[in-house]
Amino acid sequence: MRCLGNAPLWEKNPEHDDEKGKEHWRSLRIRDTDNPEERPGFVGASAVPVILGAAGSYEGVTSLWAKTLGRYREEFRGEHLKTMNMGHILEAPAMDEFRRVLKYDMGELFATADLFQWTVAHPTKEHFKVTPDGVCNINGKEGLVEIKYTEFDRDGSWSFLRHKGEIKPESKVERHWLQIQAQLCVTGLDYAFLVGIVGARTALHLTHGLGAGDDFVVFRVEKDKKMISLIEKEVDKFWGYVESGEMPKPTHYKDDAALRKLLPRAKAGSVLHSEDAKELVQEARKMKKDLSEIRKKYEEVKAEIRHVMQDAESLDVGVGKPVTWKENSKGKRMLQI
Repeated sequence: MRCLGNAPLWEKNPEHDDEKGKEHWRSLRIRDTDNPEERPGFVGASAVPVILGAAGSYEGVTSLWAKTLGRYREEFRGEHLKTMNMGHILEAPAMDEFRRVLKYDMGELFATADLFQWTVAHPTKEHFKVTPDGVCNINGKEGLVEIKYTEFDRDGSWSFLRHKGEIKPESKVERHWLQIQAQLCVTGLDYAFLVGIVGARTALHLTHGLGAGDDFVVFRVEKDKKMISLIEKEVDKFWGYVESGEMPKPTHYKDDAALRKLLPRAKAGSVLHSEDAKELVQEARKMKKDLSEIRKKYEEVKAEIRHVMQDAESLDVGVGKPVTWKENSKGKRMLQI
């Protein structure tokens, strides 16, 4: 059996084939609690930033735990779904452009790079498996390729990476870095490339063979042994919650949506006495009061902006996008700031 690094290939990934294949592949991550030997489920690389509580994570540990046990499912809609679909479409042209950068911009004329449609299992942890987007080979040394698409660089982390050559702390790109460290952990390889397709224009150019331009970002990531040790420890800890069925504490605002679906309806007349939760409740009440004051101030500032705009369609202040109007379903003009 062919190996990648120190981990054997486990199963072909049908995710690139069709929508049915994608759905089947997602289901393999879910643990069948009635037949765990038949379908034990697993932790993927994209889950590692969530487990570590990374600032750029899109969900929390409670939500991830519930999804892994098949108790909760989040439907992707709108911009998130569009971005995910575009990411799959762009993998092949992005790999072609990365191969060109590798050979001609970086001078590695004899290097190779290809998409990788397999899942790799950790050599000692069956509950930890990764699916790299691609593999490359430079001077006989194998590495990984992770391709990311973002329509908007909202936190400026891709721009920071392109101009500074560094990963911005507590950013979306740091989340991608952690995912790559998880892939290096499982495969045993020493390096990978993070490939970023930043903006819809860059994506359009790629798909039409027009050249990617400056917003096609290639960044080499080296293995971080300390981080890999932490990842192995925290993945095992998370999997302990999965196997025991014990719910971990929430770590993200999206965990609240999962908890609303997971927890049973309140029993009429029941009272829970807990001194331990006193600080939490006091903190929540203070935040609620602070939010009320912020909302009032926000409405005051919006009123001043409306007064400045009068009947103008947009307000250009020379910084960022112009302020505009949008009419809602009730016919009210809403400020788009």
